[in-house]
Amino acid sequence: MTTTPTGSPATPVKSQEQTNLDTAFKILDGIQDQIRFADAKAGFIVALIAVLFGFTAGNVADVKAIINYGGACWQKLLICGPLVLYAACSLAAVVTSVRVVRSRFGGKAPQSKVFFLHIIGSYGWDYARYAADMKATATEDWIQQVGTQVLEVSHIASAKHTRFRLSCDFAIAAVILWFVVFCEILWITNK
Repeated sequence: MTTTPTGSPATPVKSQEQTNLDTAFKILDGIQDQIRFADAKAGFIVALIAVLFGFTAGNVADVKAIINYGGACWQKLLICGPLVLYAACSLAAVVTSVRVVRSRFGGKAPQSKVFFLHIIGSYGWDYARYAADMKATATEDWIQQVGTQVLEVSHIASAKHTRFRLSCDFAIAAVILWFVVFCEILWITNK
């Protein structure tokens, strides 16, 4: 065992390859955190829409008053339009949120030892063979495999965040339209 001039054990120096591999794993972990973050935010959008729907469903009689509002065609359209748009935006927000969370599998990534579907496809239940292949794989090969996975999950994270932004746009429109519908309910029921 080597020691430092002060007598304490020397810290082993990492090779550049090992440092690169550690960095690749840190990057992969950060991107996977972004994926989990997008999924959590999409869940919040669904919960928000559910709360708004709960208030709307709790006032079915008042919603019927909007639907049955008399008057000229343009008046009925003006009164019912926000309700229909609210329902459409709410549905679109939920559907796009589900698409954020829905799993995407790295079908475009080359075969690797770090992606779970590739591992299962190549090794099945053969634990010993996978462990032996892991031991035999050089650090530079691991860097290649993890780097490939970093790129693949980057595309997944980008798609999730793009869909989340769309879900937010629909949710914001739904909230605004819900407020308009709520004001209409107050106006019609107090008329």
